[in-house]
Amino acid sequence: MSFDVDARTFIGASLVDRAVLLLKRAFREPVEPVSRLNVASAIANQADLGTGGLVAGGVLGGGRSADPGVMRLVSEAWQILESARLVCRYLTDPGDWWVLTAAGRAVRASADPGAEIRARLAGEP
Repeated sequence: MSFDVDARTFIGASLVDRAVLLLKRAFREPVEPVSRLNVASAIANQADLGTGGLVAGGVLGGGRSADPGVMRLVSEAWQILESARLVCRYLTDPGDWWVLTAAGRAVRASADPGAEIRARLAGEP
C-alpha cells in the first residue's frame, strides 16, 4: 500500500494525520529502516522548492536548506509516532535510522490508523 504525499498535504494536515502520513508513506516497506532526517528534509525541500519529495521509496530534494517550519512539523509528527511507541531507533546502523515496532506495523495496516494512534496516546492498549 503506497501513496504519494506532497508538502502541501502534509503541512495542511492535523498533527495525528501528519503522523499517519509519515507512518504510511515514510515506512513504505514496514521492516526496512528509515532515516528521519532524510524524510524531514525531503518534505521540507519539497515545500520550499516545489520539487523533490518522497518518490519510489527514495528521497529527492533540492540543493538549498530545508524550511525550518516544515522541519518542525515533521519533528512534531515523528514525536507522535515515538510517543505512541510505533517507531524505535534502528541500532545496527549508526545515525538517525528508525524502524516500525510490531505495534507500528499493526497500526500501519489497520483500517483507521489515526484512531489507533489517538487511542495509544490516550493510554489505551
